Amino acid sequence: MSNKSTKHSVGSSVSWMLSARITQALVQIVSSAWVARLLTPAEIGVFAVSYATLLVANGLRGLGVNQYLLQLDTFSTPHIRSGFTLVFCFGLTLCFLFNVAAGFIGDYYAQPAMAGMLHVLSLNFLLFPVQMILQTRASRELAFAHLARTEVIATALSATLTVSLALLGFSFYALASGTVSFLIFTIVALMPRYFRRADYGLQMTHIREALDYGSWIAGSTFVTMAGQSLPDLIVGKSLGFTAAGLYDRAAAVNRMVWDQLYSAIGTVLFSTFATEKRSGQDLAHAYLHRLRGVADFLWPMLAWLVMFGDHAVVVLYGSQWVAAGEPVRALAFAAMASAPFFIAREMFFALGKTRISFGVDLLVFVARAVTLIIAARYGIFIVALSLVVPNLLFTFVSQGLLIGLIHVRFSRLLAAVIPPLLMTVLYVGLMLILRTYLDDIWAISALAQLLISGLASLTLAPILLYVTRSPLLISMKSFLKIN
Repeated sequence: MSNKSTKHSVGSSVSWMLSARITQALVQIVSSAWVARLLTPAEIGVFAVSYATLLVANGLRGLGVNQYLLQLDTFSTPHIRSGFTLVFCFGLTLCFLFNVAAGFIGDYYAQPAMAGMLHVLSLNFLLFPVQMILQTRASRELAFAHLARTEVIATALSATLTVSLALLGFSFYALASGTVSFLIFTIVALMPRYFRRADYGLQMTHIREALDYGSWIAGSTFVTMAGQSLPDLIVGKSLGFTAAGLYDRAAAVNRMVWDQLYSAIGTVLFSTFATEKRSGQDLAHAYLHRLRGVADFLWPMLAWLVMFGDHAVVVLYGSQWVAAGEPVRALAFAAMASAPFFIAREMFFALGKTRISFGVDLLVFVARAVTLIIAARYGIFIVALSLVVPNLLFTFVSQGLLIGLIHVRFSRLLAAVIPPLLMTVLYVGLMLILRTYLDDIWAISALAQLLISGLASLTLAPILLYVTRSPLLISMKSFLKIN
């Protein structure tokens, strides 16, 4: 594939994936708002802590096989079967262990219902190997448009099921069923085009090779996801399920930006960096160009949540969730410390520096655990705000290591992030003035404030992007296009 066609495919892929993530975010906003009015904070807290327990193991379930298969020059049936065998057997083991441990985990949190939740959620480990192979085939063909459509359909169907079960009185089991059904719907949608019966035989030929490549990625993903689970697990144990539910809804608002929008970019970045590495392109320029694009894209969005996230919670979830408002703002502020720099992980993987990525993530995990344990005694707002510490640690360590690996000068790194940083500071200043007027002078409702601030942001964003000469001003395709 020529460089020109590769650039076009990457730009088109990101456009498709971002469109899909935005659509998914809208669907999830509607469904989560509906469910939040049907369930209590304590009920959602039970689901949040149960899911966080499972999320710890989710980081290991793929064992880096997806990345291993994507980077292979020869994508053969023996490689695919070996990858499937590895992930399926490990998933079967995890499913068994969680079912055995479910009762003990419920007793530890003094919530017997957690056992039933874990029985349902553990089905994800059995479904994931099939979904992974289908998704890998689609990614190898750069069929991100099809993947995007599939994710939107699966999200809409699983959201419909979740709301329906909540209306029928299934409480937190409605949320658990929604997570399992998402995988089922994804598999069903991908099978007509990407199912190959030969892919799902058991074979051991390349298992050692897959483990050699993927084990460090799996370890890195494990500590990252375990770190994401820590707040729910610690808050649930230290402050109770109501506090865990409030924290989870605060985190959910932030995930609408981070999980949906950034993950659309991350889905494409690894394959892109790997392709450019194989073709001998300038990785320093590629990395800095994308770092600038991510910062231009994510920092203003997170800054808006810092300014108006408390109103967003009340409008979305209702007055019973007002206590989650300030944690939303704190989480958004903490996310800004590492949001654009997280693409370093994709570059580490593309360079084959999986041990380095694991080392960085393990260091950040330890810092995160210590920080959260200390912060938990002071309430969920301090828990959320304390995440600034591990996020800043990730930024400094990852960028310092990457500077040496791709031979980029520190001055060039600063040149990439200073324009979006100045843009965001100016944006925050203007939004602060607007909020002061909306709160103290006009004293208008939360919904009106969201609408006014949203319209103001849409008007202001192109101006700020133009002043800072952002590549995003030209088109979203320019985000990953290397000139």
